[in-house]
Amino acid sequence: MRKAGPTYPGELPPVKTRERLHEKLDRNDDLEAALDLVHAKLVQSTLRVEQVGDGGRFGVALAMDALIEFFSNAGLPRAALRPLFEVQCAIVDARRGVESPIFRPDRLPNGGAPPTPASELEFEGYLAVITECCVAHFRLQRVKAYMREGCKLAEQMIHKSDWPVRPTSTELREIRERVRSLRDERPDNQLYWIMMNSKMARERPLDWAHSLLQHDWVSRPAAKFLSNP
Repeated sequence: MRKAGPTYPGELPPVKTRERLHEKLDRNDDLEAALDLVHAKLVQSTLRVEQVGDGGRFGVALAMDALIEFFSNAGLPRAALRPLFEVQCAIVDARRGVESPIFRPDRLPNGGAPPTPASELEFEGYLAVITECCVAHFRLQRVKAYMREGCKLAEQMIHKSDWPVRPTSTELREIRERVRSLRDERPDNQLYWIMMNSKMARERPLDWAHSLLQHDWVSRPAAKFLSNP
């Protein structure tokens, strides 16, 4: 079974405030243009996360730079943007072979294999939604074997799409059942319930499945992720 780590941030210790971090500087007169610019830069960052092949480092670094520039134009002092700078520094350090405390994985209390990355869990949530929609379609059509036929249809639709995964109907049924049965809040079951609560999912589930498979906003993991333990 694929695992997820503990929820974050959980309980954090209290902090002492620094009043000057709340001060505002002069804003750029044309914030709408600044918003258009940061949008364009974030699009470029996203494409580089997906396509450059460096684990997303370059794209994330570009995104942090775009956000810092935008918030500075909006009048926020750079001192208040330190978390964004820290991410940038961690990426630079990673390229220099320096380990950053921010991204150093915590040790698992009981050892064993590390949990499934959150981005992969979220994508499994999408697979569960596609499968559920196909199952719901056959249930609405009063097909007796709605589960089997729904999982087969989900497999066919995903294989015909440009998603970089080729799950079997058996795998899709297992993902659907696992995500639906979760009691802890994780990226996969959170996305599942949000998506399945939409009006279109309830009334036209097959259209909803087709829409998700064609939507550019769905972030897709590496093609091999389903083969991981």
